[in-house]
Amino acid sequence: MYRINFRIGHSIKDLLEAHTPPGGRLGRGHKGLYDTINNSIHFQLGLALASLGVITSLVAQHMYSLPAYVFIAQDFTTQAALYTHHQYIAGFIMTGAFAHGAIFFIRDYNLEQNEDNVLARMLDHKEAIISHLSWASLFLGFH
Repeated sequence: MYRINFRIGHSIKDLLEAHTPPGGRLGRGHKGLYDTINNSIHFQLGLALASLGVITSLVAQHMYSLPAYVFIAQDFTTQAALYTHHQYIAGFIMTGAFAHGAIFFIRDYNLEQNEDNVLARMLDHKEAIISHLSWASLFLGFH
């Protein structure tokens, strides 16, 4: 599916550019997204840190729920400390991901290159997204 060294297959840019959103009402889809990601080191670093943060959090959960060593399941203090340790690491990594994502939007985001694509539509609806996340957080907090 993806292009190899012998020019067989499709490039990621071609796949993103050819994607048409369902119904046609969602703007230009993913056009311009490949160049945005390739030209911004902060976007790449933010995506990499976000992926690593999620993986670290999953490692913490799996180490807690599926202990790999025989006696660690009986030592609750060690098990809780390992879980907390990995969740702290995941939190710090995710903080870096959010920081580099914000740096990308401040420094590297190009309005003309991303006109009416997925990234621009997300920014157009940021007030609605933030208010819904706020209501969900309040609901979970008071629940």
